[in-house]
Amino acid sequence: MKEAKINTDNWSFKLGILSVSLLAQTAPLLSVATPQLEKAFPNMSQEAIEELSSLPNLSVVFLILFSTAIAKKIGIKKTVMTGLFLFLIGGVLPAFLNNYWAIAACRLLMGLGFGLFNPFSVSMLYIFYKDEDLSNMLGYQNCFQNLGNAAFGVLMGVLVLGGWRVAFMGFAIAIIPLLLFGYKVRIPADKDETAADSSSKKEKQATNAHVFAIATLMLIGIALFMVMTIKLPSFVVTAKITSTSVASSVLGGMALVSMVSSSIFGKVQHILKNYIMGIALLGIFISFIIVANSHTLIIMILGVAVGGWFFGWVFPQGFFRLGEVAPKNSGNLATSIVLMFVSFGAFLSPIATNGIAQLFGMGSPAGVFTVSGYIFAIVGIAHLVYTAIEYKRA
Repeated sequence: MKEAKINTDNWSFKLGILSVSLLAQTAPLLSVATPQLEKAFPNMSQEAIEELSSLPNLSVVFLILFSTAIAKKIGIKKTVMTGLFLFLIGGVLPAFLNNYWAIAACRLLMGLGFGLFNPFSVSMLYIFYKDEDLSNMLGYQNCFQNLGNAAFGVLMGVLVLGGWRVAFMGFAIAIIPLLLFGYKVRIPADKDETAADSSSKKEKQATNAHVFAIATLMLIGIALFMVMTIKLPSFVVTAKITSTSVASSVLGGMALVSMVSSSIFGKVQHILKNYIMGIALLGIFISFIIVANSHTLIIMILGVAVGGWFFGWVFPQGFFRLGEVAPKNSGNLATSIVLMFVSFGAFLSPIATNGIAQLFGMGSPAGVFTVSGYIFAIVGIAHLVYTAIEYKRA
């Protein structure tokens, strides 16, 4: 029996694929509950409590490269659905636990689930879309990431008022992509990993230096930008600007700004070309300096909004370039490598940024913002110079 053709321009199909990206940036937003968790587990260090926010990114590293191999055995859709289910269980279960290590184990389980479905949130776009359609869908994909981030940030700001246990219940948001992806997305046999594995016409997936260069840039970018999510609640308290609950809402607003900037990425990229990455990194540098030196809520919100706007271009541009430089038929592998680096960068963020800031005698939250901002400036200028040289050679 002939398989029915899929209309990839249908918005119900697009929503099903894009819904998976709603969860991409939600795990670190547990940071809003850090002060309450410190009181609940007084025997654990501040660093150990902060690591609960980034711990899922550690287990992602161990599984993300195997997601393609698993998909070859059971198919893309079953792999994604399994990952979403593990994310849901690992996210919500800590609300019913009293032991720090049990909660940490659940956060690791949550990361395993994330490692299963997240590579396909991007690689499925390479399967179904090309050229300008791909550029637009990558922008929408990042838009959905920020939509999930924004909605979840506001939700956590409300839930944390009921205590840290209630805050964990917020991860039940994973039910949304479970339903949308489960009911709206069908992967044709000729595009599924199970079929790809048995087809002699398919080329073996490979990688190259360009893929690792992009992966390294994304690692640095996410490790530094995570400072905004992890340190802002502590910063507003030490600077006596506002409460952690308000800080969570501000982070949600930042995600909304990123969502808007991501939605116009295709048009901006058409104008700025590959210069867009360097410009975005310099824009984030400005935002970090504004936040580090803010003494009022309005100035802090301005700085956070500027960072959110420019960060909205970083991931779409990174993955757009990945589609250009990755070897043919190697989208899943290239995406997995980049996402592994991103996850490792997110996990290292509190360790690396705190360590670097302390080397300069700037261990306060404001100091971490300042040091991270100047690193963004250095990387941004270097990227602009590299791009100019690349265009001149071309």
